[in-house]
Amino acid sequence: KIGAGLTFFDDNVKLQVETGIAPPGRFSGAVIGGKLLANIATVPYSFIFGPDWQNFSLSAAVGAKFSYFTMSDSGISFSTPGVILGSVLGQVELIKYRVPDLSMFNTYSLYAEGSLWFISSDVQAGVVPRYSIGARIGIF
Repeated sequence: KIGAGLTFFDDNVKLQVETGIAPPGRFSGAVIGGKLLANIATVPYSFIFGPDWQNFSLSAAVGAKFSYFTMSDSGISFSTPGVILGSVLGQVELIKYRVPDLSMFNTYSLYAEGSLWFISSDVQAGVVPRYSIGARIGIF
């Protein structure tokens, strides 16, 4: 997967779009999705480790995600077999580093994310947990 997004309110609200390819299986094909995250806590590392760590922080967010699976292994086609799945998620930016002297490419972070996917229109309905890791780069 790869994505891009916008942040609002001093990096506390994140709106992201993403695309990728799902492997053959229960839900497959091209995937297009959107994610909305809201920070619930931010802890500067300088609070714990002292002023030398002032450019590092940790944050936690909750949100929702919706993804459209084309269910087509041969290419991208928006047709009847496609399915939309929704999930709720929690995300922790474990390491967030801000470069103070740069105006562009000044924020780098690594995050871990847990989500609960709601599957209601399939043969076997239920809630499926998924975990992922990722990286984020702030361009502006």
